[in-house]
Amino acid sequence: MADRRIEHVVVLMLENRSFDNLLGFLDHPRPEFPRLIAGAYSNPVDPADPTSRQVPVSADAGYSLPVDPPHSHKSALEQLGVRGLGEPRMNGFVSAYERKASGHEERPIIHWWRLGGLVLVIAALLAGLTAKLGGFVRRLWPVVFLGTAGGLGSVLRKQRNKVNHVSVVTGVGPQIMRCLAPDKIPVLGTLAREFAVCTRWHSSVPGETWPNRNFVHAATSDGSVDIEIGLYESTTIFERLERSGADWRIYHDGRAHVWAFADLWHGPRMGNWFDFKEFARHVDADDLAAYSFIEPNHAGPKSNSQHPGNNVRPQPDSTDFERGEQLVASIYESLRRNPAVFEKTLFLITYDEYGGLFDHVAPPRRVPAPAPLRKSRVSPTRRFVSFFIERETVVFDFRMLGGRVPTIIVSPWIEAETVDDQLYDHTSVIATLRAVFAPNSAPLTRRDAAANTFHHLVRERSQPRRGDELPDLSDRVGPERRREREVVGAPPVPDAEEAPTEPADAGPEDEFSRQLSVLADRMRVELARQAPAAGAAAPTRSAESAARRGAPAGPGAPTPPPGPDSDVVAAFLAQAEARRAEAG
Repeated sequence: MADRRIEHVVVLMLENRSFDNLLGFLDHPRPEFPRLIAGAYSNPVDPADPTSRQVPVSADAGYSLPVDPPHSHKSALEQLGVRGLGEPRMNGFVSAYERKASGHEERPIIHWWRLGGLVLVIAALLAGLTAKLGGFVRRLWPVVFLGTAGGLGSVLRKQRNKVNHVSVVTGVGPQIMRCLAPDKIPVLGTLAREFAVCTRWHSSVPGETWPNRNFVHAATSDGSVDIEIGLYESTTIFERLERSGADWRIYHDGRAHVWAFADLWHGPRMGNWFDFKEFARHVDADDLAAYSFIEPNHAGPKSNSQHPGNNVRPQPDSTDFERGEQLVASIYESLRRNPAVFEKTLFLITYDEYGGLFDHVAPPRRVPAPAPLRKSRVSPTRRFVSFFIERETVVFDFRMLGGRVPTIIVSPWIEAETVDDQLYDHTSVIATLRAVFAPNSAPLTRRDAAANTFHHLVRERSQPRRGDELPDLSDRVGPERRREREVVGAPPVPDAEEAPTEPADAGPEDEFSRQLSVLADRMRVELARQAPAAGAAAPTRSAESAARRGAPAGPGAPTPPPGPDSDVVAAFLAQAEARRAEAG
């Protein structure tokens, strides 16, 4: 092990926030912190017009937005002001947001005739088999046909709903220049001041969630710059750690994007997946893996990913953003209350991409591309989906990073008020994990081979900070998380004012959540196939009903809260529990 102070690395990846939007106006005491001044930066309403009105940056943003900002690859290039091989001018945020809000963002192209033709071909083939093979096929082919048609119909339904959810609002482009004041981020602000804040951490791709999340796991997006729904086959850091004898776990609250890497949940590896509720118990028991990756709740009334699309209109009780702050506080407090674990743990909080929100720092243009595009691996599922649903994209050489994202690194070994201005991107997670737990492991791609590592931050002190030297965020975890953390054997008796209340209207489902629903449809099929081997139930709609009633969805499985595709989540947790039982 390269640094004996680190036995555990915990990474929480939240959603779609730029550095300036979240931390730009942070009241950080260090003079080297690049704090924004209201009006110091601006964007034109129309970048093509030299006389266009300029909209200055300000610190008056709220948690809600009228429309989820655009963050496709083409929108990112517009926002960053990229023209040819020139340096990004960072002047297209207002115009891109106005275009999206007014209903003029480009939508995916759906090839309806191909979908209809596929259904007809399948029907003809099965009808032919029925005539040749007799009674068994005669009973079977309607099931297969209806299943295929139902799967395609699900994809189409979600695409149709996506189009139908387009809002049309005008005159809101300037709102994208509004950033959060320090009093809006009490948890993140406290941790950024009390530990290390990275001021030059960029997303790995100027584009959407999927390619950027792929980079944190595999150091490549397999040539994709936008959402390409399907299963991915690239080798990940999880597999590299395994080969070096280091263990890993994935904690998720509902559906998880990491499901897209099917090799991580086939066979015994499924035992490495846990409901997020288990994380605090594992910390209490000093039972963390070398690497823990945490996915927040991406959708539904309990979403806490801080995705702007989950905050598109005010909510009466708590917003998704506030619940995200509570999530961060709950992880931190789980660690702080067990110093023996905290003192050997590095906790990193980051965001997958900047989400179309203003940032004034141009991303670097000459970083290593992951691999030649001709070597990109495209799984059959991605080829299948892209044949029917595709987006217009421009050629991209992966030599430019995406916008800056807020990143905070927490450890008792890190000095308070640390400002780290090294250049990082998401592959720095992979590079650091290799350096700490698998020093003899080869890089996954050229990108993580060249990435800077951040574990040097724990070498600043001779002794860890303890007791009153560490900030106390226990009052920020939220009533539900406090109840979950009650000592085993002492049943919680919450006060009346602490009774959990759900927001009456969580807002429309964001785009990423709808994409996860398509992935969940594929997972439903894969889990049904794996169920006999895992000794657990396959996902069914009745399982979803059971989850909503609070009944267990499978043998020994934790019951997930009601939410989108809860039948799949329940079946996945049941199969993971079955795998762990098999392993003893």
